[in-house]
Amino acid sequence: MMLQQSDIASDTSETVVKLLKLLDGRLDHAPLDDRRHMLKAVTYLFVRMGAAENSLAHFDDLFLRLGASLDVATLAAFANALAPAPVVPAATLRMLAWHEDAAVADPILARSVALSRNELTALATAVDPDRLRSICTRARIDAELSAIIIRRGDPAATQRLLGNPGAAFTLPDFRNAVSRAVSDSRGRIELRQPVDILDFAGRRSGRCMTRDISPRGVKIELAGGGRPPDSFMIELPGIEHARLTCRYVWHRDSMVGAMLPEPLFDQLAAQQSR
Repeated sequence: MMLQQSDIASDTSETVVKLLKLLDGRLDHAPLDDRRHMLKAVTYLFVRMGAAENSLAHFDDLFLRLGASLDVATLAAFANALAPAPVVPAATLRMLAWHEDAAVADPILARSVALSRNELTALATAVDPDRLRSICTRARIDAELSAIIIRRGDPAATQRLLGNPGAAFTLPDFRNAVSRAVSDSRGRIELRQPVDILDFAGRRSGRCMTRDISPRGVKIELAGGGRPPDSFMIELPGIEHARLTCRYVWHRDSMVGAMLPEPLFDQLAAQQSR
């Protein structure tokens, strides 16, 4: 008789549950080193096999009980192992994300896709500035989360957010972020945002990336060869598809420098009022 995939999954799940119960029986009297090894083994099992719905509670219980008395280095390794997992037991995820030591919390704050929108919102609202800066490095940050981070008013977090190409902004929040960011002696701030270069007929010539921006200029890294026309527009999909009118100034390797004929904040304000 041929086994169906659902039968194999069911057998695997039952085996995992039995194994977790066996480990649970050894837990109360296990020395510290054994608890470290058990946590490593259970984490490996979870990461390699995932967790069926009926085994998540068992993993959660074991992770919390094993981690309760372990050192920061062990917990940091544990957090790094769980950070890429698409599903993490809820109480374990909260314990790591809210942990008092940054070495434990940061991998979850920066990389975990298992964190819900509500949990991320709560974290961004309440965590200390160092943890907030870790959240700013996430691969994707929607405009609502960006707004919370900007309202916190931490300059380093705002700077990190502007340097994250996966961050999205509303126009008002972007203006606030740029106005608060620390600039260099020429008024430039780091900005990593994907942009499309357009001519004034609306034709697109490819997706590029901004490198920095100032009240009167922008630096763009081209994805391919060539150079933009003397006058062109850039569209920023991550900032409500805002468009900036630019004038070509210089070109070095893949970098293009452009002047903004109308100041940055004037162009943004005009589009915000539409």
